[in-house]
Amino acid sequence: MVPIKKFFITKNGGVTGVGLRAGLGSAATEYDLEVACRNIGEDKVEVVVNGSDENIVNFHSYIKENDVRLFPSNSMYNVSETERYEGPLPDWEHYTSAFVLEQLEKGFKYVGGKLDKLDKLDKLDKLEDIDKKLEELIKALKER
Repeated sequence: MVPIKKFFITKNGGVTGVGLRAGLGSAATEYDLEVACRNIGEDKVEVVVNGSDENIVNFHSYIKENDVRLFPSNSMYNVSETERYEGPLPDWEHYTSAFVLEQLEKGFKYVGGKLDKLDKLDKLDKLEDIDKKLEELIKALKER
């Protein structure tokens, strides 16, 4: 059995809400790895990986050298060295399904927020219509 490895990613200022776990999952597929990530507070993510030693080493190097966040900031995060994972065996399929659903929920909320803004724009259009009607009313009153 191939030992499962883990490493940590840390950054002062936070690693949550920047698409790090999504970026890690996407990169892991390129290395034929199973990955499970969990936030530990605002500044730390635990990354658990399963696959061949060679692929884990290459994936880890890639993560250290490339910013995989979907919304990167000006400064890079820190990546710890890999170590043997001693915790319970992750249910890889369940993790992936739950993560995808979590990301979809975030996406729907984001799009919903944009739709609310569009609704406000519709209200502005209605205000413009009211403004035009007021101008017509003022003009009609002046003509009397």
